[in-house]
This record gives sequence, C-alpha cells and structure tokens, in this order.
Amino acid sequence: MQRTQADQVAELVERYGRMAYTTAYRILGNAQDAEDALQEAFLRLVRRSRGSEASDEVRDWGAYLRTVTARCAIDVLRGRSKRCVEHAEAIDLVESDEGDPCRAASDEEKAAMLRRTLSLMSERDAEVFVLRCFDDLSYEAIAAQMNISVGQVGVILHRTRNRLRDMLKGQMGTAAARMKRGNHDVGAA
Repeated sequence: MQRTQADQVAELVERYGRMAYTTAYRILGNAQDAEDALQEAFLRLVRRSRGSEASDEVRDWGAYLRTVTARCAIDVLRGRSKRCVEHAEAIDLVESDEGDPCRAASDEEKAAMLRRTLSLMSERDAEVFVLRCFDDLSYEAIAAQMNISVGQVGVILHRTRNRLRDMLKGQMGTAAARMKRGNHDVGAA
C-alpha cells in the first residue's frame, strides 16, 4: 500500500516538528510567532511536494526542515511592525569587550533589538547567522544545509557580525540621543 502525502507529512511533523519549532522559537522569541513560522514551513513542504517526487530529492529531512523553518521565522521577523522603543541598557551590547551579537541574544531586550536588526539583513546572511548563533550548528553543517562552502560560511558570518554590530551601534546611539533629549527636556521644565 502506497503512503499518501498526508501520511508522509504527518510522519515528518512527528519526527521533526519539535526541532523545527525550537528553531523558530530561538529566532523569534515568541511562541505564537514560532507556531506561525512552523505552520508556514510545513505548508511550504506540502506545496513543494505536490505533484512531484520531491521526497526523493531531500537527503536530510531534519536539515531541510530546519532551514525552511529558519527562513519562515526570518520572514516573520521581517513582517513584524517596525515599532520599537530602544532602551539604554542595550548600549552595553556593543560597548562590551566582546561586542558579539551571539552572546547578546541571551538577554530578552537585547535579543529583540538583535531580531529587528537581523530582519534587515539579506536572507542568506540572516539564515547563516541564525543557524550558527541560534541553532549552534557547525560551519560544516551550515555549509551542507545551504549548499555553500565552509569558507563562505565563515566569510558570511564575519561580515554579518560586523554589519550587525554597526547597525546596533547606530540604533543604540539614536536611542541614547532620544533619551538624553527627553531627560534634558524634563530637567528644563
């Protein structure tokens, strides 16, 4: 008896759903958004496999679903409204000795700022950064998933970290100036 597409998708959800959800949640930091990204990832899987023998093309379903889920989560980030209020505590993100965006993601406020900034990056750069810093994949695993060389992974990560650092400095400088103006205006009243 031949398995239906629904059976195949159900099996993939059972086997990789938790991993895919975790990927989305690490990127988005919000359960509802992570569920939306997960749903979109599996919808893309269904659309992709409709009318084709797509399952024969996929060598590693876990890697495939992690990559698709990361892309969906990044799309959710891009779709979020641009509203945000920057906080002065985030300034230490780039003023610390490391200034490494990966370490900064552990703090909720800083992570939110990082997510907003990451949504402005190219899809490929954001995906490489997410797979390395949120999913803690090796350079080799990222290269295999994205069909690029290990050297390209390193270059992309280096450039992305530098761009993120510069962008975050700019955002925090603007926020600090706004706060300073606000404090000055209060003091003058």
